[in-house]
Amino acid sequence: MTDHRKALEWFRAELPVLVSAVGVAAGHRMDEHAWRLPWTLVTFLDRSGLWPDYVATQRTALQAARRRGDRDGQARTHRLLGNALGRLGRDDEARAHLAEALGLYAEIEDPIGLARTHRAICWLLGQRERYTEAIRHAARALELFRSAGHRSGEARALNAVGWYHCLLGDHPRALEKCEQALALHRELGSKDGEAATLDSVGFVHHHLGDHVRAEACYRQALRLYEELGDRNGMVETLDHLGDTHSALGDHDAATRAWRRTLALMEEVDHPDAGQIRAKIARSHQRNAFG
Repeated sequence: MTDHRKALEWFRAELPVLVSAVGVAAGHRMDEHAWRLPWTLVTFLDRSGLWPDYVATQRTALQAARRRGDRDGQARTHRLLGNALGRLGRDDEARAHLAEALGLYAEIEDPIGLARTHRAICWLLGQRERYTEAIRHAARALELFRSAGHRSGEARALNAVGWYHCLLGDHPRALEKCEQALALHRELGSKDGEAATLDSVGFVHHHLGDHVRAEACYRQALRLYEELGDRNGMVETLDHLGDTHSALGDHDAATRAWRRTLALMEEVDHPDAGQIRAKIARSHQRNAFG
């Protein structure tokens, strides 16, 4: 494989075999493989929105890590299960796994694992509009990443802090944090981090009323997400792009963006697809009444 696109094509073609291999490894009590192989599938499964496979392989991984008595493997798997279950809207289960991850990472004194878990918790809280709690976890993640000298984690946590400042209405501070994150992601060459942060910067500009700048940021983010094959990122950015078109009064463009969003969601039976259908219906009504 010579480039990112070919790697994605390989993953798509071989995914049934890879998922089956997880079960084969567990069935033969090859437990090191049975928890590490699911870990290597996480990025592809998450970006593709294949969350049922994400959950199933991580459940197998957790059993294998427990059989080995591998606390690092258990901590990682609890954290990843929390992420996947949160994507599916199964909050109670997600919170329980993330709490287990926090406890295990504290026991083994792994500050990076703790930071990643705090960032996962802040995302879950944010999805339920508990922004004040979310920003506390984002700030804790930022503190831990900085103390450990983990610059990529620092950039992602900065973006999270900025995002929740925006949702809490502090738009100037949000822009400051997100622009710091964007500069750091670009310095590190992190395309997925850059895409996520461009989406955040666009979101802040949207709330500041600068819809033209917001649209430009969203289009840059969308190009990167398309290059990465990140359907999950594309869904979020296309939704935001539709909101900005609607704010500009271009309801046809908004509807086109939301229809693309909905098509991607329906491919994976996304739990939030109904919200996009409602936006499309409202956009049709606005067009009908001029």
